[in-house]
Amino acid sequence: MHRSSRQGTNLQSVKWQNRAAVLETLWRFQPLSRRDLARRTDLTPATLTNIVSEFLDAGIVQETGFGAQRTGRRPTMLAFVPDCYYLLGVNLSRTEISIGVFDMRLNAQHVLVRPISERIGGGPVDTLLHLIRQAVAESGLGWERLIAIGISAPGPLSGQEGMIYAPPHFPEWSYLPLGPLVQQAFNVPVWLENDANANALAEHWLGAGRAFNTFVYVENHSGLGSGIILNGHLFTGSTGVAAEVGHTSIDRHGPRCPCGNYGCVEIYSSGPAIVERVRQAHAAGRRTLLAEWLGDALDGLTFDQVIEASHQDDALSIEVLCEACRALGQGLVNAINLVDPEAIILGHKLHRFRADCLEALREVIQQQAIPQAAARLNIVVTQLPEPAAVTGAACRALSGLLQDPHLLLERTPVTG
Repeated sequence: MHRSSRQGTNLQSVKWQNRAAVLETLWRFQPLSRRDLARRTDLTPATLTNIVSEFLDAGIVQETGFGAQRTGRRPTMLAFVPDCYYLLGVNLSRTEISIGVFDMRLNAQHVLVRPISERIGGGPVDTLLHLIRQAVAESGLGWERLIAIGISAPGPLSGQEGMIYAPPHFPEWSYLPLGPLVQQAFNVPVWLENDANANALAEHWLGAGRAFNTFVYVENHSGLGSGIILNGHLFTGSTGVAAEVGHTSIDRHGPRCPCGNYGCVEIYSSGPAIVERVRQAHAAGRRTLLAEWLGDALDGLTFDQVIEASHQDDALSIEVLCEACRALGQGLVNAINLVDPEAIILGHKLHRFRADCLEALREVIQQQAIPQAAARLNIVVTQLPEPAAVTGAACRALSGLLQDPHLLLERTPVTG
């Protein structure tokens, strides 16, 4: 599993830090002129020119023409060469394995999706390695330009160890050294990241988070995930398990969560919790449009169907979703009072909720958060491009490369 090699404050370390600053700044704001790059990174023109020359010689960066003239000569603009290398984004969810092949500007070139239960050649890791090979083969891009892999998965997990711990309902993938095994198989750096963290980073670079420097990202599917961007950087804490809003308690006398805590937000707000509450209410005699769709037993009821029924004005679905949003709002109050973010960004499935359900969330925040924090808070929905889950994983891989430029400048070929 890849670990950063940049330590200490010696001259060589400073040089690599400068390269990293130039790469990340150029990627996020491309195209940029050398003058703009120097201004944004606080580097001298001479230092900046030397670093840019390295990247031009390595074929990572290219001159793309002239920018608008201010005074004197029109500036030459710089941008990443999109097809110099490519990245893989891998997302493991409780239902699917998704693998995306991306160029260096995070444009998806090919996406492969398979059920998480599928097994080829053995256990889950053997299956994953097979599907990665299949995705690369189907993309037609060849192994020689694969430079990094990002894997996102439900937490808790350790990015440093490359290991998923024991998320609920995810037993086959628990306590596998997934990152090291994939890195060994393909001889490229691999970053394993909590799926919500990866999506928060992607939101910051590509989506609604571009407008903010500090925000809390939250998503709702088979679990309740969240990530925090703090002062422009992904905040993961000392062990990589920070930002778990879903596992903060809103009722210390509530049911015990699989994480070991009591009354966690996820127990009240996650997709499975919402489905179960609809089932219980219907069994107790509540009418619902869902029974017309699925029969009185509500066989096979899904979170997506509850959301769809709410948009068909099904009173029970609306009620349950609004209550889930109130519970989520309470959890977000905890995060707001700790972090004082500029924004809350509502991701996966949450952005499909009815406006009145999301208004219930806003009301809780306005009523319970510290007034100064609530008064200036933006609550917005995701703008991540599809395929969102694997885009987040690829974004984590790209982030790792940009932070360690020697991986781009001192690359060795991949054999597959």
